[in-house]
Amino acid sequence: MPYEINKGADRPPQVRGVVGMDYLILLVKWIISIVVMGGLSAVFVPLPGWMIFVACAVGIYIVYMGLVKRSVNQGAGGYERAQARKKLPGILTVRQDSVYRNLRKR
Repeated sequence: MPYEINKGADRPPQVRGVVGMDYLILLVKWIISIVVMGGLSAVFVPLPGWMIFVACAVGIYIVYMGLVKRSVNQGAGGYERAQARKKLPGILTVRQDSVYRNLRKR
């Protein structure tokens, strides 16, 4: 069953409710990391295989639903905006009074 990925040239890619390329890349990264961690835990933790499989499936479902909710709330460019917001300083420190003097002149 083929999935329709793009609905138009001016719209962002949308796959199963996840809108935007940033969210799709993030989803793939999370799925790969969950599968790798499941494989490592299968080797090092003495649990039955079905338990590890169920844990991986639940983890992937939680990540998927979280990204769908986030992409619906924030939109296609919301991830980029959130990353840019993290880079902004919380407090601006002005060490020169010339900034204030220039404000008075205007």
